[in-house]
Amino acid sequence: MAVWAFVLLLVSVCATATFAATPRATDFGICSTVKWFLSPEAMDRLSKPILAANVDLVRTDFQWRAVEKTKGTYDFSGQDAMVAFTERKGIALLGLISHTPDWAAPITDHLDEWLAFVETTVKRYPQVRYWEVFNEPDLRFFWGSKADPAGFARLLRLTYDKIKAIDPTLYVISGGISGGGNRFDAGFTPQFAEPLLAAGIAGAFDAFGIHPYRQPHAPEESLYEPNTNNPRKRTLEEVIGAYRALLDKHGCADKPIWITECGYPAVPGSDGDHKGTDPNMGVGDEDQARFLPRCILLAFQYGASNWMWFTTQTAEKDPMDREHWFGILHPDGSPRPAYHALKTLRRAYPPGSSLLADQHTKDPIYRLAWKRPDGRTVWALWITDRTGEKTTTLSIKGKVLEAFDALGHPVRLRVNKGVVPAALSGRILYIVGPDAVEVRDAAVPKSSS
Repeated sequence: MAVWAFVLLLVSVCATATFAATPRATDFGICSTVKWFLSPEAMDRLSKPILAANVDLVRTDFQWRAVEKTKGTYDFSGQDAMVAFTERKGIALLGLISHTPDWAAPITDHLDEWLAFVETTVKRYPQVRYWEVFNEPDLRFFWGSKADPAGFARLLRLTYDKIKAIDPTLYVISGGISGGGNRFDAGFTPQFAEPLLAAGIAGAFDAFGIHPYRQPHAPEESLYEPNTNNPRKRTLEEVIGAYRALLDKHGCADKPIWITECGYPAVPGSDGDHKGTDPNMGVGDEDQARFLPRCILLAFQYGASNWMWFTTQTAEKDPMDREHWFGILHPDGSPRPAYHALKTLRRAYPPGSSLLADQHTKDPIYRLAWKRPDGRTVWALWITDRTGEKTTTLSIKGKVLEAFDALGHPVRLRVNKGVVPAALSGRILYIVGPDAVEVRDAAVPKSSS
């Protein structure tokens, strides 16, 4: 499926304190670089490496349960400081309005209070141009009571109308649906999405949010042999395709898909066999770095319009809690390998790049290509083998300006009359410049030992 350029609206503060929309193209960002409970110093420490990686769209939450702990009493002090910080740093926010207070559960009995909170929040922060309505509304922890697709559909319709009445140029994403606990579906949750869409929400969102977590499987995998306790899963292509089919079925063919959360926890000891741990716990550092750019590029190839990586920083306290290991920065702010993979991807695929969907090939060698804003074509090639290399011969038309791997290390390609030998692995090989790159042959993988 062709990936279309998706133009979003950001705002700039004018001297008269009014806001003017400025066209800007974006495609991916990251979660939790800034938070309402962090000090400016902590946010500065986290945002510097993210901005250095040329990523300036951040998803963060505006929690109802944090702002209105007591019914009728708002406290936006933390959010005020957070938004002021992002304005100073040039960070665009995807604002997540979510988290039902205990006093407001079930939320469907408190929609007036919810809408009052939404209106107050959106009016207070006109510089926030993108709003996601709820986080994983299919989960009790966020929704506050038993999952209710019809109830969320009603809330979404009312919230969309409220936000658009404030400013029709604001962009509204439906609450990202969780990957669910169904290990076969691997990120596809039809038991919530089907009745939600059937409830008639076609006019109640601008983009459809999903969270297709799939650890420990690679984006291209449907079965990971060392993990014998884990049945077949859908590939990332199948997950996005399944959501696309549901959207088309229910009158939402024109609605793009946003992946507002997804990532891989790099848990110590998660090297593939998962002996003695939850078989879904995570992956190793190397695989987290390998999978990050492959996930994002393949998501665009298969029809998603935006990817928000989860998350910025790891807690690294509990080896049995995967939530402590998703980040691409260590607790002290030093980079994990996945950070370098993100920075390298943004170098190869800067804002405004346009995927050449007809150049996609897969099995045994994956290949994608895109045009950068500078007019140059970039090629990405890899295999799904987690440990070995595959030797191959490439036919190249045009000049190779540079080549580098997924972590930004330079790769020397010796091109002779348009032919070059290359060793491919799970780390993407980026090639900048040629008009065409074709795989001529693929030999037997070499041992990694």
